[in-house]
Amino acid sequence: MKRTFIIRCVIIAVLIIAIIVGVSAYFIYQNGKKYEIEEVKQYNYFSLRKDNLFGVIDRSGNIIIEPTYDDVKIPNPEKPVFVCYEGDSTKVLNERKEEILTDYDKVEPIQLQNTVNDLIYEKSVLKYQQDGKYGLIDFEGKRITKPIYDSIDSLNYKEGQLLVKQDGKTGVINIKGNTLIDIKYDQINVDGYYTKENGYNYSGYIVSTTTDQGYRYGYINYDGKLLLEPNYNQLSRVTQIQDNNNAYIICAENGRYGVMKNDESIIPNEYQSIDYDEGNNLFTIEKSKKYGIANIDGNIIVPTEYNQIDITGVYLYATNEQGVVVYNSDGTQANIDTNIAIINTSNEKYKIRIDNSNGT
Repeated sequence: MKRTFIIRCVIIAVLIIAIIVGVSAYFIYQNGKKYEIEEVKQYNYFSLRKDNLFGVIDRSGNIIIEPTYDDVKIPNPEKPVFVCYEGDSTKVLNERKEEILTDYDKVEPIQLQNTVNDLIYEKSVLKYQQDGKYGLIDFEGKRITKPIYDSIDSLNYKEGQLLVKQDGKTGVINIKGNTLIDIKYDQINVDGYYTKENGYNYSGYIVSTTTDQGYRYGYINYDGKLLLEPNYNQLSRVTQIQDNNNAYIICAENGRYGVMKNDESIIPNEYQSIDYDEGNNLFTIEKSKKYGIANIDGNIIVPTEYNQIDITGVYLYATNEQGVVVYNSDGTQANIDTNIAIINTSNEKYKIRIDNSNGT
């Protein structure tokens, strides 16, 4: 009985710890590399401002750091780590006003950019400067990377990922110091793909290099795999297509547009323009000033022989010298008056019918 009781206590303790960890942090795996995004459960510290000088108070209103500094930044309001600015120099204090992290030159928080988080700094790492170069440390002062970077900044939309520069080139590391994208590009931007369930976790990266003819763009998926070499004049992901595992990319090569699904061409680079219609999941394509329609698989369902195509609701209105032809969204001709439009609503059971036969 005693042994059973002890085992039960151990199991309960493990479960409690697991729950606590689950609440306080979540993990991201990318390219086989794991890093942890901390979550703040309780705000313990707040910035205090008086006479344009800054300090720190705790959640009970007690003054922790007197407001005598030009600025004070609190990277994680749950932890007593306060970066205090005096002109261009900084020092880091704890809740007992003791200076910490003194083994490093200038220590600063890393400000987040365009994330869904309501906090503005990376919550578990700081950047430090030594001999004009930058590296990463954690809040306990443990060195994560050597000071080998010309700069370290956050990456748009991607908490836990950092844009680093070295010898004029750019790459991406995570807050564990692991390389996610090699430092060999001139620019790296997140493609902006977003879902309510996963935020920007499945967004990829548009990378670019500089050539004698200007910038050339390529694409790396969310898992760090290079799908498209930087050979394109223009490149953008169709972020309206909600598919975590497949990126639909409109790219231009020598002024000719096409569509890639990951690294597979589904619409060849032979069009003057390509536009995506989210309502019907279709591409409007243009060749020699004539327009057609391709579906999401890249199949041409309306030939490029019309002077104009208007997508209104569920129908495609294609105009040429002979008049207007109405198509269904699958490319079959619709048996409907050209003055009639059917509009989808948020409720699949209902549609809106518009009759323009009277010119209204």
